[in-house]
Amino acid sequence: MERLLPVLLLLACTDPVKNGGSERVYDDTSSPDVADTDTDTDTDTDVDTDSDTDTDTDADTDPTGGTNFVPTCDEQIPADVIVVDSNMADDAAGASYWVCSHKILSYSGTGARIYVENSADVVLNGDGNTVWLLSNSELAALTGPNHALLEAGADINDESANGIQLTQCPAINYDYSIAPPGGC
Repeated sequence: MERLLPVLLLLACTDPVKNGGSERVYDDTSSPDVADTDTDTDTDTDVDTDSDTDTDTDADTDPTGGTNFVPTCDEQIPADVIVVDSNMADDAAGASYWVCSHKILSYSGTGARIYVENSADVVLNGDGNTVWLLSNSELAALTGPNHALLEAGADINDESANGIQLTQCPAINYDYSIAPPGGC
């Protein structure tokens, strides 16, 4: 955890709204002072016709129109993954990251897929993310909810109020067949 302290301090002193982030808006239509003001016929505040809070018309919470992603212990590193081969801070929503050994990713966005190699670290200040952790890697989660799949020997520090859904894997098997050449 001492490896992550400088990054944690940086995140604690950073205002995401002032630094290009956006404020979160919560839909609580059960409260009498919040009304559905869009033009569709459901009770959420988006403009589609289902009752979830994304903007497509299917009944899941995936905003892309696809089905909800179900992670497994066997995952393919995607061709468009961002290779983290030096310490990095980023907030690109929905991006994929491949964190190389002995590097730190500080991520403050949503919907990311983060593939962590042995002895790498992630500081997570966002929600709806999925993180795969090989042994000897660390995750510090400041907000949530998020999902972490981990091997024995990975370390998680959950400081989030909403928690992390954990999946213990006997082994995480990355498929590198389409990963960027020279990646990690």
